[in-house]
Amino acid sequence: MARTSPSARGGARASGAARARRAAGATEARADSGAGKVAAARDRIVRSVLAPLNAVLLTRRHIEEVLDDAVSRGRMTRSDAQEMAQSLLSRSARATDDFLSDVERMLGRGGADLEAAPVSERGLPIAGYDDLSAPQVQDRLDGLHPAELRRLRDYEQRHANRKTVLDRIDRKLR
Repeated sequence: MARTSPSARGGARASGAARARRAAGATEARADSGAGKVAAARDRIVRSVLAPLNAVLLTRRHIEEVLDDAVSRGRMTRSDAQEMAQSLLSRSARATDDFLSDVERMLGRGGADLEAAPVSERGLPIAGYDDLSAPQVQDRLDGLHPAELRRLRDYEQRHANRKTVLDRIDRKLR
């Protein structure tokens, strides 16, 4: 049986340790790559979806607690509270659908959108939207996804509130 010298055994240990370090480095690189993609996705979602809408998370339970408190203090009737809760929840459901559709679209393209520049300064699908006339906006509505149309409708209602633009968006959503 051949014996290995202490220096040869040390070399074998060293090469084994080097392999372990390389494997650990590769694992860390994969983790860093995955973490980088997650961070890029999070940043893109915040900049493109949540920030332009000033979105926060409110659960049904939170809404009902606040409205129940208002009813118990006599500040509103039970029927008004139920109507308000229903309105808030249906609007929130639409916003959630829009959000999920945006995320699915981003992830459905293999994350290619994650490194892309923001759609516009306000997260709107039409660049320079605030500077466009109503006919110019209407010309640019073709080809937009329903989530993008709903985002534009909400933005338009809060800002210029142009009836012709809102009517065209509503017709496209039907």
